[in-house]
Amino acid sequence: LMKNPSFEDPPQCCKAPWGWTSCGPPDESPPDIQPGSFNVSWQAAHGRTYVSLVVRDNNTTESMGTRLYEPLKAGRSYNLKAELARVELFMSLSRSTGEETNYATPVKLRIWCGSSECDRAELLAESPLITLMRWVDYEFVLSPQKQDYDYLILEAYYKTPVLFPYNGNLLIDNLRLTHIIK
Repeated sequence: LMKNPSFEDPPQCCKAPWGWTSCGPPDESPPDIQPGSFNVSWQAAHGRTYVSLVVRDNNTTESMGTRLYEPLKAGRSYNLKAELARVELFMSLSRSTGEETNYATPVKLRIWCGSSECDRAELLAESPLITLMRWVDYEFVLSPQKQDYDYLILEAYYKTPVLFPYNGNLLIDNLRLTHIIK
């Protein structure tokens, strides 16, 4: 139901993979196609590449969106599976201090739907904090309620409630979105 669900594209810093659009603040860096940037060297869970998203100590997050081949219908349910992980070494500049720091704190994945590439109209699901440093398959049930939506948005987010913003990373690979037949 979506373009490039395994984020296949040549690995590079600061670029959303083919079929996806960066939805973060325009003055911040976009997601990264891994492996190869910021000391991240893991093999993909599926295919050759995957995406990394971060949260930052200046209270900004990375996110990306894609147009679906068919809309998520209000009142229907969909199954989304994703392989998620975090790495213990993700070195980049702190946006608050300007010093190199490790973006190693666990974060969660938030899954939104919307009417445009980066529209966060309805929060459909969120993962627990991703603490494991290995690929783990997670399953989410997405059930839009307000209206039909053409776009899916993936966002890295802090532990909630957010007591203070911090630097953390999330790796995502191998999305599988299917209808739930009732």
